[in-house]
Amino acid sequence: MTRQPSTSAASSRKCACPQCHCPVPAGKAVVRDGKAYCSTACAYECTESTCVCVHDRCDDKPHAH
Repeated sequence: MTRQPSTSAASSRKCACPQCHCPVPAGKAVVRDGKAYCSTACAYECTESTCVCVHDRCDDKPHAH
């Protein structure tokens, strides 16, 4: 049996924001200080304790609606 390499781990990773749960698809990252973020908001506005992610898929974080 031949094992196929997994492409999901290579094609996306978690946003570098510690509070964000979004994946970062390859080629779509916003890079700041050598870290890959899912959006400009996460790259420049989030803090260690507060995430302002604009993506709906970041569903583990409470949203203000």
